[in-house]
Amino acid sequence: MPVSSRKEPDSGASPDVDRTQVMSGNVFKDALDSLRWTYRKHRDKPRERQIAKAEPPALNPEFRFQGREVTVSLTSYGTRVNTASIAIKSLMMQTVAPTRIVLYLDDSLVRADLPADLLELESKGLVISAGHEDFLSHKKYRFAMEDYPDSLLILADDDLVYEPDTVESLLKAHAEYPSAVIGRRAHRVKFDSSGQLLPYTEWDLQWSELCPTPRMSPMVTTGAGSLYPPELFPALLDDFPLSQTLAPTADDIWLKVQEVRHGIPSVVLSGVRAMPAEILGTNRVSLYHVNGPRGNDEAMGRLLDHYHLDSTCFDDATVDADPHEGSKEPPRGTEL
Repeated sequence: MPVSSRKEPDSGASPDVDRTQVMSGNVFKDALDSLRWTYRKHRDKPRERQIAKAEPPALNPEFRFQGREVTVSLTSYGTRVNTASIAIKSLMMQTVAPTRIVLYLDDSLVRADLPADLLELESKGLVISAGHEDFLSHKKYRFAMEDYPDSLLILADDDLVYEPDTVESLLKAHAEYPSAVIGRRAHRVKFDSSGQLLPYTEWDLQWSELCPTPRMSPMVTTGAGSLYPPELFPALLDDFPLSQTLAPTADDIWLKVQEVRHGIPSVVLSGVRAMPAEILGTNRVSLYHVNGPRGNDEAMGRLLDHYHLDSTCFDDATVDADPHEGSKEPPRGTEL
């Protein structure tokens, strides 16, 4: 039985808002965004259909990467759960598949009403963890960091079709930079010459300059695929209750500020498709406006004020130019 609709803003979409309500105001930029969005609909639909009909291989619970389990975590809500199986299948059908995939749900979703195609994936290694407190989009990392404290954690969204190399690419970068957050997509936080935070619409969106080396200024967008080593979990969960008052619908911004507070750099991959294909009908309203530019500006402003952070905290010069701390060993198969 399909699950009924429920409004919940998250960092990846504004499900009940029309696309035109979050445009930047730049006529040419918005027209180009609209054309790109229309093009992607037609380009990506065949692969979405293929994934939806596919029978994914079962995950291997014994898989380890450099001795660690690899957990992919995501959350869902409302009608979005009816198509979440497509995103999850694409994460199972990877060149290097994770140890497990966990879907975290709050108590507004009753297991008996979850779609059959989603429940069937439990036999393939999907873990459905329901009945959690509703931390909105923060659910996708909050509980996984507690449940799997020694696992590499990859975050994903429920409304995207992931490229087959997503997990492999993140693991390869982690092997080279084991103390950094790794992302396939990021926006560069920007300040003006006087040190004032610029509006979100003036950040460098989908920034790749000077990447992939560790930097402080990129804000990894978690839904596009991002990796967090377990050594970072305590820092990222520090002050978590404040996330619900300072940035309740802006998990990417909350995580970025925690990273900056604790001196954790980000690495953004190059040579990959940064933004996965949208599952049609899930209402991802714009690539340019994660959570809406106004909401991001307000959340970032509150966080910078609360933690007394300034532009110097986001200075890339504070990170060593080439801190190769790890091995360049590529991802391997099962390690027992």
